[in-house]
Amino acid sequence: MRMRNRAFTLIELLVVVAIIAVLIAILLPSLGKARDRAKTTACQANQRSLYEAMNNYSAEWDGTMLPYRPPITGSHSTQNYIWCGINQLGPDIGLPNFNPADAISQANAFVKVMTLLHCPAQIPDPNAVTDVQNSGAAVVTDYTYNQNMGDDPSAGGSTNSAGTGPKFPPQKLVNLGKNILLLVELHPFVERGKNDYGFDNTSRLLVQQSPPDVTNHGPTPMAGTPHQNNKLQNMLWSDGHVTLGDPQKLGPVTPSPNKDYLVVPTLPPLGGNPYD
Repeated sequence: MRMRNRAFTLIELLVVVAIIAVLIAILLPSLGKARDRAKTTACQANQRSLYEAMNNYSAEWDGTMLPYRPPITGSHSTQNYIWCGINQLGPDIGLPNFNPADAISQANAFVKVMTLLHCPAQIPDPNAVTDVQNSGAAVVTDYTYNQNMGDDPSAGGSTNSAGTGPKFPPQKLVNLGKNILLLVELHPFVERGKNDYGFDNTSRLLVQQSPPDVTNHGPTPMAGTPHQNNKLQNMLWSDGHVTLGDPQKLGPVTPSPNKDYLVVPTLPPLGGNPYD
């Protein structure tokens, strides 16, 4: 006797489709959280790598902290020699055979530096697409740096009220302790390349600024929150640890005794799993 092939009925097919849809609905939030967690972790790794670069600078310059703008001589580009500039971070992240005068070396440094300066949770800035073969190509960053670590007038920094020295003298890494805020993530509406990537007080981070802002977006704070559904950001502290928190909870600034740099209170614990 010939066996008859049995096909799925329409109802059975609809049941299978419904089960698949339910499974997708259950899994998608988990996949989204996992993707956000991966971006947050990559951002934290970038900030820790930048801290290692700061340590390398400190080891080379007698314990001095990486300044916002280091001393320079000659007609160099301030953009390239600022804390995140290619000619600054290139040697500090240990790129072999780095030669600012060599186009290939400059291009390799540009790519590696840009990777460290980009938070994966941020939308890449179209202004970052520049000619990497051009030794004058400017980097852009998703992070802003504490200007109080040092800002040399020879590189465009401001002087003190007496005009006899830098407004923000260089600091020693060993003297910083653990509660100095070094890096903060920029708000996505802050126009890269327009604000020098530095802050000198928490008000500049948290209060609506105009400028800097992207055209048509209006005033915006410098500090952004690209993680956990645009609620939190990664912040690098002076002992090298990175916290995930809300910049609006930083609280008031407590000046150090000599008022040379900022002391910012540590953020309160988030409580529980920040991805729940």
